[in-house]
Amino acid sequence: SRYGTANMVESDTPYVDLDHRGSIAIVTINRPDRLNAYSPSMAAAIADLFDDLDADPDTRAAVFTGAGERAFCAGMYIETYLELSDEEGVGSVDTLLESTHETHRIVKTIRAVELPVVAAVAGYAFGGGMDLALACDFRVVGRDAELAQQYVNVGLVPDAGCYLLPRLIGEARAKELIMTGDPIGGEEAAELGLAREAVDGDDEAVLSAALEFA
Repeated sequence: SRYGTANMVESDTPYVDLDHRGSIAIVTINRPDRLNAYSPSMAAAIADLFDDLDADPDTRAAVFTGAGERAFCAGMYIETYLELSDEEGVGSVDTLLESTHETHRIVKTIRAVELPVVAAVAGYAFGGGMDLALACDFRVVGRDAELAQQYVNVGLVPDAGCYLLPRLIGEARAKELIMTGDPIGGEEAAELGLAREAVDGDDEAVLSAALEFA
């Protein structure tokens, strides 16, 4: 651990790191070569991890981030769904539903835990990656960050975003972001109230600001 001795809670996936700074847990999606995109199994593992942290009396808050400067999380790793689909792009309904439920559970879990969760967003937060940030209680973003509900660009419906965005920024602005898929920068995210602050500097500066708030 970079920040001290870890407690008994551990990550059970190689693509998710768990560190501790005192009573603050730092959960990091660590797949920078894929812009920290996640698979359904990764999403399920992260949900389990947050459940474990919520039950841990030594953990008082959590910071959720992505490794590297390029991305917080670029959403679902699209190859996962292609692997589940046939040559016409249609997969088993049961298999696709199971995968979808696993990705939904991570959003539900982050919202449900009593543990305050702060997202530290540097770089891209696209699609499901933006939804992960929206699910957190607070967001600290880099000024150079880009957040987008890009589902419309790949013919998908933004499930969590449709629920969370109107509650955070109002219906009209949420519709605009959802229907256009246009990205917004860190400063605009702060102005809209999506982020508590926009931070100058690299991913370490964003993480530091999130830790300070946490």
